[in-house]
Amino acid sequence: MALVVGQILQNRYRLISLLGQGGMGAVYLAEDLRLPGRRCAIKEAVPDPAIDPQARAQLRQQFAAEAGILARLNHRNLPVVHDFFDLGGNEYLVMEYVEGDDLQTVLDRHMQQRGGPLPESSVLHWIDQVLDALMYLHSQQPQAIIHRDVKPSNIILTADDKVKLVDFGLVKAYDRSSPMTVQVVQGLGTPPYTPLEQYGGYGHTDARSDIYSLGVTMYVLLTGIMPPDAPQVASDPGSLTPPQQIRPGLSMAANAATLQAMAVQPNWRFQTAADMRQALTPSLSSSTVGGLSQPKRRSSGRLLWTAVVLMVFLAALFIGRERLLAIATQRTPVSTDLSVIASDATSTTSPTFTVDPSVPAATIGVTVQDLTPTAMGVVPTTPAPTSTLAPVLTREPTATIAVATATPMVPSLVDAVVNTQALNLRDGPGTGYQVMDTYRQGTVVDVQGRNAASDWLQVQMPDGRVGWMIASQLQVNVPLAQVVVASAPPLSPTAAPVASTRTAPTPAVSAIQSSPSPTPADSSP
Repeated sequence: MALVVGQILQNRYRLISLLGQGGMGAVYLAEDLRLPGRRCAIKEAVPDPAIDPQARAQLRQQFAAEAGILARLNHRNLPVVHDFFDLGGNEYLVMEYVEGDDLQTVLDRHMQQRGGPLPESSVLHWIDQVLDALMYLHSQQPQAIIHRDVKPSNIILTADDKVKLVDFGLVKAYDRSSPMTVQVVQGLGTPPYTPLEQYGGYGHTDARSDIYSLGVTMYVLLTGIMPPDAPQVASDPGSLTPPQQIRPGLSMAANAATLQAMAVQPNWRFQTAADMRQALTPSLSSSTVGGLSQPKRRSSGRLLWTAVVLMVFLAALFIGRERLLAIATQRTPVSTDLSVIASDATSTTSPTFTVDPSVPAATIGVTVQDLTPTAMGVVPTTPAPTSTLAPVLTREPTATIAVATATPMVPSLVDAVVNTQALNLRDGPGTGYQVMDTYRQGTVVDVQGRNAASDWLQVQMPDGRVGWMIASQLQVNVPLAQVVVASAPPLSPTAAPVASTRTAPTPAVSAIQSSPSPTPADSSP
């Protein structure tokens, strides 16, 4: 039946306006007459009249199943379902009306007004809330709930900087004990945000499908650019430009998390929403959390810093007083070397280092997280002439501790991230060395050295293995000239690439296995 503004449904819901309309129905804004002042959204399912009766009956059944699934959910970042009824042969779902703009609208407006993408801190704050909702959905029992259409236009931003994940039109119940899933409403989704396995014939979808869609959402919100779709990236991995190349100021953690979430093969993505949330924790903790109109928090950070400095000062006075009392009461001479007192006063907070004489000289740089919400960095290295480990606490509110040591010294580690779909780890700087393993895009590594030409880097992987990777396929957060030159192992004349000692992640579905696999990068310097 055709609905008109002002019409009352079920003697309870008065239609106010049409919010949106699509191929499978429409959504109306309505007022609940039983609870004056409360507005709600009424979703009407109107299947295409051209489809056969059997398909129409199936769609009605699926719409009812959607209502049943949503009715049992209760999460702050999901809309609440109030009612479900049938009227004139059509089904209606009454839900909480979420007032606000979707993130696609927010992005478009910001791009138009500011000429650039959204602030990273705002995006990560919203993504964290969506991840919390996905963790809730994916943990439902006895079947996990898969949204299957996560995208900016399905994330509503409210006036208090909270987001809600809406539009469960493609929702799906996933049985963990079986690869078969129960699809509630048929449909592909929105192609740019759709993972490869969601296309027909590529297998089943699961929680990792939502991870992919959220990764694309992050990419769009952080860069303002739509990335190539999954089939294109599967056939041409180089077509996906890392977001940090588009937006150089983007944090390493956000760049790496976005790329890993968008991996073509499900086994290469974050396996759970909790994993992705944990990977983004450094960026969340180092960014000012909040919306586009950020409250100023620097003053509170300075107060906290002042309190910390005051406590350290008082502790030093107390320790000094106790030491003086001890000196006054002892009959034997006691060393008055102030370095002894300083050593005692800082022994509970100063790191201990073991100097390896076989390692080339460098300066140890130790960075602790800023007490004010700013990003972490690497302490610049400078030669130190003294042999005393003398921790110096700076007065700036960056809470950075610089530890000087005598030569020889240990090189500081520099974070980097794999910026290609697959990258070989070799036991030396060159393609003539053996392949130790292959690592996926987004893998974060520690840089320990470079060769003289700076085209290969010696890296330590998250599993502790040390090898060499081609520098052009790594995103490094300092100039290569600041990385120490490391000696290369001898190259055996008979050395040849060998099979990986650790099996690379395999796709979740056989159809993806048959698709072209990305060729690991490092074929040329």
